[in-house]
Amino acid sequence: MSGRAYFWSRVRAVVYVTGLCLIGLTRNAHAELFTLGVGANLFGGVAWLPQPEPSGFTLLRTQRGGDIPSLIGAAYGGGVTLEPRFLDTLGLELDGFLARDFISGDVKVGASKTPLNIGQVAVHIPTLLKVRLETGLFDFTAALGPEWVIPTLPRAEATNSTFTAIASADSYTALTCALGGEANVNLPGFDVRWPLQVRLSYMPSVGSALSERVTALPSDAVIFESVPQYQVSLVTGLLNFW
Repeated sequence: MSGRAYFWSRVRAVVYVTGLCLIGLTRNAHAELFTLGVGANLFGGVAWLPQPEPSGFTLLRTQRGGDIPSLIGAAYGGGVTLEPRFLDTLGLELDGFLARDFISGDVKVGASKTPLNIGQVAVHIPTLLKVRLETGLFDFTAALGPEWVIPTLPRAEATNSTFTAIASADSYTALTCALGGEANVNLPGFDVRWPLQVRLSYMPSVGSALSERVTALPSDAVIFESVPQYQVSLVTGLLNFW
């Protein structure tokens, strides 16, 4: 893409987002100036780590060759959410999740395959700028922002393995976008909403090179980076606004 084409694509994106905000503010002009939502969320989805390039590695002590596949697994968890809003249209969603992030696949060493499972429990803190568009029964929402992730002690399990698997994970920041909506829950005296979102997260700090994913040690132990590069999840819960 040329520099001019890239510039105009960014301009169109800004115009589109600005238009959504203006439409939402116009439709919600009757709403209170500031509101605060507090609630709880649950999420579940799929995380994966594509195959590195190149995918082959060598055990240093035995000099046996190995090959690493793409790793995939379930990611799920839950926590609390806090969301201040302006005119019930522009909001800042602050979540605090405790999540189980594990990925697995069959690592080939010689002629045998070793089931590998790596990952950790982690604290996820998404901070998403959100726009809400009132549409009636189920209001449209879109959000975008960083998601800070703080892993606890990572774990690695290699079944019937000829090598020792070790997992490693540092704190990282994902870029998360969300599309979905929310519906009003009719409870007298309360402003309770039921949100439903599909979220896509991308971890830009995760490299694609083998040297960034795998470290072979002289003892035939292998250190695997256990941070997934992509995650798709469904998020739901309940929010009460004041």
